[in-house]
Amino acid sequence: MNSFGHTVKGRERPARRVTRGALGFNYGPDKGRQVIVSLEAGDLVCFRPKGTRQRHAASVFDLFAYVVRCQALALAREKRQWRKERAR
Repeated sequence: MNSFGHTVKGRERPARRVTRGALGFNYGPDKGRQVIVSLEAGDLVCFRPKGTRQRHAASVFDLFAYVVRCQALALAREKRQWRKERAR
Protein backbone atom coordinates (compact mmCIF):
# COMPACT_ATOMS: atom_id res chain seq x y z
CA MET A 1 0.00 0.00 0.00
CA ASN A 2 1.29 3.49 -0.81
CA SER A 3 1.85 5.72 2.19
CA PHE A 4 2.65 9.37 2.71
CA GLY A 5 6.17 10.03 1.48
CA HIS A 6 6.59 6.59 -0.13
CA THR A 7 9.67 5.93 -2.22
CA VAL A 8 10.21 4.63 -5.77
CA LYS A 9 13.72 3.49 -6.67
CA GLY A 10 15.04 5.16 -3.53
CA ARG A 11 13.47 8.55 -4.28
CA GLU A 12 10.50 9.98 -2.42
CA ARG A 13 7.42 10.21 -4.64
CA PRO A 14 3.83 11.13 -3.85
CA ALA A 15 1.15 8.50 -4.42
CA ARG A 16 -1.18 9.89 -7.12
CA ARG A 17 -4.54 8.77 -8.46
CA VAL A 18 -7.06 10.25 -10.88
CA THR A 19 -10.79 10.37 -10.08
CA ARG A 20 -13.29 8.46 -12.18
CA GLY A 21 -15.74 11.33 -12.29
CA ALA A 22 -15.22 14.93 -13.36
CA LEU A 23 -15.86 18.31 -11.79
CA GLY A 24 -19.38 19.70 -12.15
CA PHE A 25 -20.61 22.84 -13.88
CA ASN A 26 -20.08 25.05 -10.81
CA TYR A 27 -16.27 24.88 -11.11
CA GLY A 28 -16.06 27.39 -13.96
CA PRO A 29 -13.24 26.79 -16.43
CA ASP A 30 -12.33 23.52 -14.68
CA LYS A 31 -15.73 21.91 -15.28
CA GLY A 32 -15.49 18.51 -16.89
CA ARG A 33 -11.93 17.93 -15.69
CA GLN A 34 -10.94 14.95 -13.60
CA VAL A 35 -9.17 15.60 -10.30
CA ILE A 36 -5.70 14.28 -9.47
CA VAL A 37 -5.37 13.45 -5.77
CA SER A 38 -1.96 12.87 -4.24
CA LEU A 39 -0.72 11.80 -0.82
CA GLU A 40 2.42 13.77 -0.13
CA ALA A 41 5.04 13.85 2.59
CA GLY A 42 4.09 15.87 5.63
CA ASP A 43 0.66 14.21 5.82
CA LEU A 44 -0.76 16.37 3.04
CA VAL A 45 -3.52 15.55 0.60
CA CYS A 46 -3.25 17.61 -2.58
CA PHE A 47 -5.94 18.13 -5.21
CA ARG A 48 -5.34 19.35 -8.75
CA PRO A 49 -7.67 19.58 -11.76
CA LYS A 50 -6.15 17.41 -14.49
CA GLY A 51 -4.34 19.44 -17.11
CA THR A 52 -3.71 22.45 -14.87
CA ARG A 53 -1.01 23.63 -12.52
CA GLN A 54 -3.45 24.67 -9.78
CA ARG A 55 -2.73 22.91 -6.52
CA HIS A 56 -4.87 22.83 -3.39
CA ALA A 57 -3.38 21.15 -0.32
CA ALA A 58 -4.89 20.24 3.04
CA SER A 59 -3.66 18.41 6.10
CA VAL A 60 -5.03 14.91 6.56
CA PHE A 61 -5.98 15.80 10.11
CA ASP A 62 -7.94 18.87 8.97
CA LEU A 63 -9.76 16.80 6.34
CA PHE A 64 -10.58 14.10 8.89
CA ALA A 65 -11.98 16.70 11.31
CA TYR A 66 -14.05 18.21 8.48
CA VAL A 67 -15.55 14.85 7.48
CA VAL A 68 -16.40 13.95 11.08
CA ARG A 69 -18.03 17.36 11.58
CA CYS A 70 -20.07 16.99 8.36
CA GLN A 71 -21.34 13.59 9.43
CA ALA A 72 -22.28 14.88 12.90
CA LEU A 73 -24.17 17.82 11.39
CA ALA A 74 -25.98 15.52 8.94
CA LEU A 75 -27.05 13.25 11.80
CA ALA A 76 -28.25 16.23 13.84
CA ARG A 77 -30.20 17.52 10.81
CA GLU A 78 -31.88 14.12 10.36
CA LYS A 79 -32.84 13.97 14.04
CA ARG A 80 -34.21 17.53 13.93
CA GLN A 81 -36.27 16.68 10.84
CA TRP A 82 -37.57 13.48 12.48
CA ARG A 83 -38.62 15.40 15.63
CA LYS A 84 -40.30 18.07 13.51
CA GLU A 85 -42.31 15.46 11.58
CA ARG A 86 -43.22 13.59 14.78
CA ALA A 87 -44.53 16.79 16.39
CA ARG A 88 -47.09 17.32 13.60
